[in-house]
Amino acid sequence: MKAPKLESLLAPEVVSALSRVDAHITNSIASDVPLLFEISNYLNQLGGKRIRPALTILCSRLLGHKEVTEELLNICAGIELIHMATLLHDDIIDKAPTRRGKESAYKKFGETNTLIAGNFLFVKAFGLCAKLDKYIIEETEKACVDLTEGEILEDISNFSIEDSLAICGKKTGALFRLAALSGGFVACRDTTIANKLSVFGQSLGIAFQISDDILDITSTIEQLGKSPCTDLREQKPSIVNCLWLKSGSELASSILNMTVSPSEDLVQRAVSEIKVNGIIEEARSLGNDYVKSAHQVILSLENDFYIKDQETKKLVLSIIDFAASRLN
Repeated sequence: MKAPKLESLLAPEVVSALSRVDAHITNSIASDVPLLFEISNYLNQLGGKRIRPALTILCSRLLGHKEVTEELLNICAGIELIHMATLLHDDIIDKAPTRRGKESAYKKFGETNTLIAGNFLFVKAFGLCAKLDKYIIEETEKACVDLTEGEILEDISNFSIEDSLAICGKKTGALFRLAALSGGFVACRDTTIANKLSVFGQSLGIAFQISDDILDITSTIEQLGKSPCTDLREQKPSIVNCLWLKSGSELASSILNMTVSPSEDLVQRAVSEIKVNGIIEEARSLGNDYVKSAHQVILSLENDFYIKDQETKKLVLSIIDFAASRLN
């Protein structure tokens, strides 16, 4: 089943708020050096789902806070700038030629300029973060530490399922977690409730990453906006690769333990084997466990009478359904 576009699930007022976030991002990446703005804005203009700022806004509205304040804009823009910085750095690490169906910043502007632009975006994000409550500053620090730890874990992993899920939680779950808890905190100033929403965000982020790992095998370049089978070529500890190795496949052991990148013939043999031996179904099952965990948090918030806006609750549930649809 094809997943719907995220924008189609959001109410007009949320879409309007995201437009304000986009404007805030554009203002935040201003620089006296035109090339820094050009690289940053190039990535920004490539688009994306804006799932993280959408989560921040929705979690804030869920608990009754409907005003799009300067504080909320700073949080949303700051998290998105951190995400953008990681994309620039990831494309350098992966030597990725494309991003979202277009030439990557790494390919267009070169490694050095792209690396510096990524650092620039991190600094801009921290500048926005410095204006926020101490709790959110501390949680932002934790998220950024998770991002860097996840990158290192990905490089030294032994292809265990536990490692793969830990990497999902750190590289993707961290910013989802930060987005959800920050929106909740703005609304209630209660860290206990915000921490509940952090579990929601973390679970949702892991589900999204597992679906990305699956789509890397099952989708085309047109659907992905970048080359498929990247995780295989780069022998990454994606959940699909880890499950495949755990299955006892000799081909998996051969490819994932090679000291050089596998040939295209080996990659296609791997894809064929993965698709017929139940690995994709097993990965989907794991992803759906995290979808259920995210749903359970929203149910518990409602049972504890924390939810103040039923229409927003429906939108949040639709985001959870969106995550589920990407898995299936």
